[in-house]
Order: sequence, then structure tokens, then C-alpha cells
Amino acid sequence: MISRSIIVLALIASASLSSNTVDAFARGSTNIARRTTIATVSSTTTSLNAAAEKAAAKPKKVAVESVRKKEFVATMAEELGYSKTDAESALSCVLELITDTLVDGKKVVLPGFGTFEPRARNARKGRNPKTGEEIDIAASVGAGFSPAKALKDKLNGRE
Repeated sequence: MISRSIIVLALIASASLSSNTVDAFARGSTNIARRTTIATVSSTTTSLNAAAEKAAAKPKKVAVESVRKKEFVATMAEELGYSKTDAESALSCVLELITDTLVDGKKVVLPGFGTFEPRARNARKGRNPKTGEEIDIAASVGAGFSPAKALKDKLNGRE
């Protein structure tokens, strides 16, 4: 038994062997290779757990409350002293003007708020996620918004 204890101590001192391998040898197991494989799996699990903990440590996105059109129109009417019908007409007019200007290929610049502009997207290849089949995605034009510095400062509390 003394010689086995010395070998176990030597194995423990060795950094290349896992504790499972040392335990298996101490028990007199003849299947040390399988135990080493288990130790490798557990070290992989440990690294996966570390990655999960790191991901959990990242700050989660804060849920942002949505303001619906009806609520927005009601607030607008109250602030401006208009009826809700007049406020909804004014909002519809503004949104229609912005849309028509973008369709004409022009920018809408609202100082202190931001810029709406048409943004071209090139044609590209894509994949159908269901079948994996390659498909052609046509070129298109989307609407883009770039906030003004004053809006960004207000959002970040640096008025």
C-alpha cells in the first residue's frame, strides 16, 4: 500500500492528470482511459458554465414601454389644447408629409430631433431558413433615421 500511496501523490503533483484519473488509479481501476474522458467532458462543461456565467453577467436590455398612437394623440391634444380629432389629423398630416418626401428620394431634416432619409439596400443572396435553398433578395429602399445631437444628449441625460 505504501508504494501505491507514493504513486498517487506523484500523480496528484502532476498537472497533466485530472483528479478523476488519480481517484481511479487509487481505487485500483484498470479503466483509467474512460475516466480521463469523463474528466475532459467535465472540463468542457466547466468552460461552458463559465461562458454561461459571463453571458449572464452582461446587463440585460431594459424593457421599454410603448406609447400607442391613441395615447400619443391624446397627449398631443392635451399639450396643444386641440381636440383629439384635430391632433390625430395633425399627426397624420406630418407622417404623410414625411412619407411623401422620402418616396420622392429627399431627406427630411428636423433640427434638434433628427433626419429621416431613404436608404438603398443592394441586391444580395440569401437562404430560405426552412429549406436551405439559396434565393435572390431584390434591391430595395428603406427609411432610415439618424438622431440629432440634441436628441441623443437628452436621451442620455446630458441636456
